[in-house]
Amino acid sequence: NFKPVMISEDFAFMSEKMPSVYIQLGLDGKTPSPALHSPQFNFSEAALGVWTRVMAAIVKDRLPA
Repeated sequence: NFKPVMISEDFAFMSEKMPSVYIQLGLDGKTPSPALHSPQFNFSEAALGVWTRVMAAIVKDRLPA
């Protein structure tokens, strides 16, 4: 279960002009994790492979056959 967060309000303004999607990536399953811009934030490089495959699948699905 995720609590709503107010982190995408600027993205909402951009998506009023162009169809868009916002994806919040989970990195390590720790709750709560330090804020993104916190010096304690620790990016999980293991997540890169997972999210690279997810994004590639989305792009492949959207490309013409």
